[in-house]
Parts: sequence; structure tokens; C-alpha cells
Amino acid sequence: MKILPVILLLICLSACKKKDTTPTIDFGPGQGYSSRNAQNIQTGEQDPTDWTLDGSWNEQEKALFSSLPVDLNSSVQGSGAVRGLYPNPAATAAKLTIEAQSTASLHLIIVDKKYQVLSEAAPSIARSSHTFAFDLAAQGLQKGQLYRLYYVLYNGNTLYYKGHGDIKMFD
Repeated sequence: MKILPVILLLICLSACKKKDTTPTIDFGPGQGYSSRNAQNIQTGEQDPTDWTLDGSWNEQEKALFSSLPVDLNSSVQGSGAVRGLYPNPAATAAKLTIEAQSTASLHLIIVDKKYQVLSEAAPSIARSSHTFAFDLAAQGLQKGQLYRLYYVLYNGNTLYYKGHGDIKMFD
């Protein structure tokens, strides 16, 4: 009879454990990323939500860029574009091409599936096309995992472009 209260206590404690309510990223359908080769040519499956202009961002996404002087859910003014990250999947390094029609600031953040920031950069860019190289291995990205790169292109408090793309690391 003495063991019954102990068993009931253990059952209660295991049932009362806090569940992890941390929001996680939905990487999308299929493989969850847009496949590109080293020449930035699409290969394999494509995620239609990657490397495009995003609509409204959720609270976790907006919080990543809370230091920027831009309303991230405002209408886009000006122009810009992101031409994708390549190669994807990546072994250790990849490139990202950005186009801007005027001088702008760019803010890039790489996160894991729980929105934990792994890398952040804020290079300034001038009018035209720019290609940025990433040493993904130095960012701590693990083989076989998916990550998300968020980008915001802006000038002052004017939003030019924002979005995301998912990165797959080779197994």
C-alpha cells in the first residue's frame, strides 16, 4: 500500500511536465527548400514561398528585426529583389544575389527551426546587383538540417523588400 502513493505521484509528475510551446518554422511542402546548383539554376523541387516578397510576418519574424526603423508589415515602396541562395543544398558555402534600384540597407538573419539567431549581417548596398558569400560552416549550420535566411531591404524607414528562403545543408 505504501508504493501506491509513490506511483500516483510519479504519474502526476510525468503528466504535469511543461510542453515545449516554442514556435517552430514550417519550411513548406516537399523538401522545404528550393534546390539550385552552383550556377544559381533551379534544379529539383522548388518551394514557391522561398526567395520571394513576403506578405505579413508573424510576431517571431518581426521580433528578429525589431531594431530596424521600418514597419515590416507596411506596403513595399521602391524596388528590390532576391535571386536566391546557391548552391542549395550547400556543403559549406553559398552565395546570395540581391538587386536594388537605389542605395539601400540590407539586413540578413539566419535562424534555426525555433527562430534562434545563428548569424546576422547588415551590409550596405548601392544601386545594382550584389552577390554575398556565406561561410555556412562557420555559422554553425549542421549537416542535413534546414535553416531559414530572412532578409529586409530598406532605406531609412521605407521598406523596399522583405522575405525569406530556406537553406538545406548537405548530409
